[in-house]
Formats: sequence, structure tokens, C-alpha cells
Amino acid sequence: MYNLIKSHNFTLRHDMLTIITVISLFALPYIGMWFSGILEGVSFGDLTSSRFLLNMGAALPEIFLFAIMILVAKAVGGDSSDKTINYEMASGHSRSRVYWSRIITGLLWGVGIVFVACLVPYGILALINGWGDNISLEEIAVRFAIMIFPMIRFAGLFMLITSLVGSAGGGMALSYGIIFIETIFDAVFEELAAFDRTYIFALSNLAKILSYNNSWEFVENGKVITWFDYSTPNELILKTIVVSLVLATVYVTAGYLVFKKKDKN
Repeated sequence: MYNLIKSHNFTLRHDMLTIITVISLFALPYIGMWFSGILEGVSFGDLTSSRFLLNMGAALPEIFLFAIMILVAKAVGGDSSDKTINYEMASGHSRSRVYWSRIITGLLWGVGIVFVACLVPYGILALINGWGDNISLEEIAVRFAIMIFPMIRFAGLFMLITSLVGSAGGGMALSYGIIFIETIFDAVFEELAAFDRTYIFALSNLAKILSYNNSWEFVENGKVITWFDYSTPNELILKTIVVSLVLATVYVTAGYLVFKKKDKN
């Protein structure tokens, strides 16, 4: 299993689309910082992590979903056209090892790298300009921690789609369509639903995690400060983790069944 994962990692490190995607992941936040500075009317030297989070924080993880889609599709189906799977099986690897090595690689690249890319700009701004006075670091740390679970849920879905289609390109195209449809339905439910839609879609779950509860203003040292409440209810933590992991497990298990069937044929 380890050798298979090592081989997939080597392939991804030398794939041009993967390289461009990863570079973009770590470059986009700096473009976001520039826009955030414009929105706030402040220079980069005055832009704190909390102010950046309030302006761009909810947008970046949702944009980065496309990176999860690309990296997962490349990990699971990037070598479908060159018969690598056949060579791996001929070398004595079992079907399950061949499949799960791709799933683990997809999680490492599609979730691990993207999650780190989401956190890096806040760490850099905190080191340069400080965290700021708008949000509790302890509260947002909890939000960031559970944010990884809807990402895992998305990755599981993209893995299933790529397994069904049988190619990275087809997996990306269909996954993009799924994201588009889910975005539309999520917007419709937001306007019409009289019930909690938080856990119906991974997008709405992610949006809930990145939304503050309420805000208020207070004066400190003659300066008006707006404070945003990001305290996390236990229900949000528990349901986010359970629903995300259950659905991700269903997706990758279904993908394995598809993989076994295709292999037998």
C-alpha cells in the first residue's frame, strides 16, 4: 500500500495540472488580501487576520472546492488511460489496495493540501499584522477545525464520481456540474425552506461553519470596534462531523463497489 501511495504521489508531483492547481491555491489568498484591503480601505500593513477573514474568509474555502475536485480526480482517475491499474494488479497488488491507495492519495492532496492553503494566509497575516480585535482566535480555531469535514465529504463525492466516469477529465466535468446544481438548490432552499438546511448540502454546511452568530460594537481606547461572535454550538460540531464522515464513507464504499465491478468486466 505504501509503495502504491508513494508512486501516486510521485505522479501527481510531476503532473502539470496538479502543479498549476497547487500554485494557484497558495497564490489566490494574496490576491484576496489585495481585494480585502480595498474593501476595508486599508493598506496591507493594517490588514489583520480577523479583518481578512470577515471580508474573504467564507469565499476562499468555497472557491478552493474546485481545487479539491481537480486534485481528487487526478489522484483517483488520472492514470486511467495508461493501464497503470492493470500493471499494479499484475505486480501482485490486490484490487482493494489499488483502490484505497488512490483514495488515501486523493485525501492527502485534495483535502490535506487545500486545508493547509486555507489556513496559511491567516497565519502569515497574524505574524505580520497580528490577529486583530474583531474575532476570538479560540472560537475561530474550532470553526477551522470542523471545516475539514465538509471538505472530506466533498472529496468522497468527487471520488465516487470519478470512479463512475472512469477518467479524471470526465470526473472533473461531472463534479463541476454537481457543484453548480448544488449551489442552485442551496440558494433555493435558503429562500424557501422553513427547516434547517445546514446538513442537506455540504455547501450549506460549510457556509454555516464560516458564518458568525451575531455582532455588536463597543468602544476601546476611544476606538469603535465591531466584535463578531463565532462561538460554535455543540450541535453544529457533532452533526458536521457525523454527517460528513457517514456520507464520505458511503461515497468511497460505493466507489469501491463500482471499481470492483468494472475490474471484473
